[in-house]
Amino acid sequence: MSVKGSRLLICRKNTPELVGSTVFTPKAFPNTYIPDLIWQTVPSTEKEHDIKFIFFMLNEDKFKWRIRNLASGSSRSMVNISKNSFLKLPIPLPPLPEQQKIAAILSTWDRAIALTRKLLQEKEAQKKG
Repeated sequence: MSVKGSRLLICRKNTPELVGSTVFTPKAFPNTYIPDLIWQTVPSTEKEHDIKFIFFMLNEDKFKWRIRNLASGSSRSMVNISKNSFLKLPIPLPPLPEQQKIAAILSTWDRAIALTRKLLQEKEAQKKG
C-alpha cells in the first residue's frame, strides 16, 4: 500500500519507546510503500474529527504512555500493540471547530520551533566557520 495524503502512519511494533510513534502525511507519496509494521489510518465517518488534532493528541506524553502500556511482547526490546487495543484507546474529541483551532495553533508552534532550530544550527555552523 502506498502512502496517502492527510493520513496518520502509526508504528505498531518497535521498542517500548517507539511503539505507537505517529507521523502525519500532508501529501501522498505514491511510490513509497508502507511495511506491515506500520498502520495507515483510514478516514472515519463515525465522528467529525480533524486528523491533525488526532495526530497532536497521539503525540502527547499521556497518550504515548497509554500506548506503551497497551503494548506487549516476549522481549523487553521489541513490543507490539494490537489493532483492537489501539482502537479502544479513548481520544476526547471537542467540537470540530475547536479541534481545528487547536491543531492550527499547535502547527504554528511546530513551524516556529523548526525555524528556531534551523536558525540555531546555522549560527553554530557560522561559529565553526
